[in-house]
Amino acid sequence: MFEAALSAYHGYVSSVLNYGVCGATRLMPIEFLNFKNGASENMPKYVFTYFNGKGVGEPSRLLLAFGGEGFEDHRVAEIDWPNYKPKTPFGQMPLIKFDGKTYAQSLSIARYLGKKYGLAGDSIEDALEIDQNVDLINDLRSRGAIAYYEEDEAVKKTKYAEYNKNDFPNLLKNLNDIIIKNNGHIALGKLTWGDFVFAGMFDYIKDLLVVPDLEKKYPAFQKVVDNVYSIPKVKAYADALSFKNMSKYVFYYFDGKGLGEPVRLLLAYGDEGFKDHRVAFKDWPAFKPNTPFGQMPLLEFDGKKYAQSLSIARYLGKKYGLAGDSLEDALEIDQNVDLINDLRAKAAIASYEKDEAVKEKKYAEFNKDVFPAMLENLNKIITKNNGHVALGKLTWGDFVFAGMFDYLKHLLVVPDLEKKYPAFQKVVDNVYSIPKVKTYADAYVVHYFNGKGLGEPIRLLLAYGDEGFEDHRVAGKDWAEYKKTTLFGQLPMIEFDGKRYAQATSICRYLGKKYGLAGDTPEEALEIDQFVDLLNDFRMKAATVVYEKDEKIKEQKFEEYSKNVFPEYLDRFNTIIEKNNGYAIGKLSWADFYFAGFFDSLKTILRIPDLGNRFPVFQKVVDHVYSIPKVKAYADAVGPTEF
Repeated sequence: MFEAALSAYHGYVSSVLNYGVCGATRLMPIEFLNFKNGASENMPKYVFTYFNGKGVGEPSRLLLAFGGEGFEDHRVAEIDWPNYKPKTPFGQMPLIKFDGKTYAQSLSIARYLGKKYGLAGDSIEDALEIDQNVDLINDLRSRGAIAYYEEDEAVKKTKYAEYNKNDFPNLLKNLNDIIIKNNGHIALGKLTWGDFVFAGMFDYIKDLLVVPDLEKKYPAFQKVVDNVYSIPKVKAYADALSFKNMSKYVFYYFDGKGLGEPVRLLLAYGDEGFKDHRVAFKDWPAFKPNTPFGQMPLLEFDGKKYAQSLSIARYLGKKYGLAGDSLEDALEIDQNVDLINDLRAKAAIASYEKDEAVKEKKYAEFNKDVFPAMLENLNKIITKNNGHVALGKLTWGDFVFAGMFDYLKHLLVVPDLEKKYPAFQKVVDNVYSIPKVKTYADAYVVHYFNGKGLGEPIRLLLAYGDEGFEDHRVAGKDWAEYKKTTLFGQLPMIEFDGKRYAQATSICRYLGKKYGLAGDTPEEALEIDQFVDLLNDFRMKAATVVYEKDEKIKEQKFEEYSKNVFPEYLDRFNTIIEKNNGYAIGKLSWADFYFAGFFDSLKTILRIPDLGNRFPVFQKVVDHVYSIPKVKAYADAVGPTEF
């Protein structure tokens, strides 16, 4: 896998060197994560595939984390499962892939990992005891699942009543007796893979049994869970997932505001965390059949998917106490939101008309006979309600208006609509000034490939700043199309406050100033710039080697530069960093983040994987940056990248 990743690296490195290009809760989407332990730079041996939840997959993830070899945690969205299912050996998950082979069955995988990591006992009798007690856990899970997944509600109720009387109590008592006897373990009185099965499935079992506080009645159960999750490597894995902001809600919409932004604003207000899944327009035809009504937005939670933007917004409004206090309140909100939606729908008729001549006529007609009256009515309502859509106070209607306001201006072709109707801006300000909403709206989006290069310094600085950011990683196969959406046909790119900015050095300098890492005097700022410019000079020199298409000439150039160019630069860096005690200017600055983030790419360019050993002060800079707790949390969460 590393060779393939290195090949991919050379496919992008010319862009890295010349344009600053390198290589999906708002943080990186959870479906595709790498977890690492230690300092290995290799891609993980294991690829583990399961849904984005615990279920019967979590035991194997915990065991892989315990093993410390690193693994790729591939999480399949439920909406993608029908397409993914035919690719699996038995039409089910979890799956584990290594050495070119794919294996299924959760307990078989867990047992294999238990044997591999010394958690399967010392004799065949030990193994039998573990298997026996794990099978008891699985019997409990299976019986709970029969009732839980029953679609007929009446039958489900009957099954739960029967099992709660005749099955669950005995199974739970037996399991409790076993764990108490084994001092907080499933078998043998010590840590085995059976403990990982129980700990990993415990939340799932509580769901199946519909007993969310099961540990209160059986404290020994919690002891097993604590014994597993207190193991440092397991804790690091669990903490990394927490950093990734796994959430109850998954929201699907295009990468724009439109009809989706009101829902995002409400979810931000609710502060439960949500995964903001933005579907690229080019992917929409393939994604569309997986939606309930062939449209978005779409909200997924508790195993179900719901559509229709206003229905979703109304639901969240009720959930977060923004739907009024009576039926009449709810009616007033609905009435005024429907007026907003009427305005949007009417404007969309003109905006999406493909025939330009017809479009012009429609706009002329609507601007004369339709839009003015609707806008005046809306303005009167908002003015009467003191900058709100209804009830004279904050409701979900305000979120609908604020979230759609930019879209409305686009549809009406009136970019300064708020100038004619200042009350409109008041609604927007009332919503966006809410701290949790402001935090969401102000969040940074970093666009870059799934690699370090010149993108990693930006990510490290944002992690240090602790503001949260969406780490949008562009797949190599998508770059040709994605390139058209960038400012200068290059990456990295950062997006915030509705604007996009490019150029890695410029972005890092901005963040350095923002986070107090740009020096305290003009002279210190100059010293930082000087150091970074020296690194960029080296990068440009290296570009002449990397860009060379003739392999023979490339090798000749590399040999020449390795003798006459690169050593001089390395000596200069060594002298500066040594003089400054492991920093670029004698204290932490954004130049250190620039160097540390680019260091792995530097090693690849120079073909010196042990560069940190040859120049220990280089490693000192890297360690200074990556030992910062917030930076370390980010790095541990992301794990290995493609290059």
